[in-house]
Amino acid sequence: MTKEKFKETLLVQMPPYLRIDDDESEKPFLELIAGAACNWITGSVGAKVPWEDERVLAIGLAVASDLYDKRYLQEQGGTYQSVAVSNTVKMLMNDFLLQLRLEGKV
Repeated sequence: MTKEKFKETLLVQMPPYLRIDDDESEKPFLELIAGAACNWITGSVGAKVPWEDERVLAIGLAVASDLYDKRYLQEQGGTYQSVAVSNTVKMLMNDFLLQLRLEGKV
């Protein structure tokens, strides 16, 4: 699977995953998020990404969910910061990326 095909898959999977009923009004933002997720994965693991691996899709959806759900800012200690993704999701994403590297898929 190519990066472009993966991005298309993300765009199909994201609305139900994110529980978005009217994805037409959100389409430009979803396209931005899908592109950012693809580029983040490529930047994290390198040019040889196994786009067909289910873990890559899980990472892409987790990144998309975080970017979509945490697009609002929250005041913390006098400054505004993005609400952070849970530590569990961070750990899973790091583990998935490490597994892909160790398996020689990247």
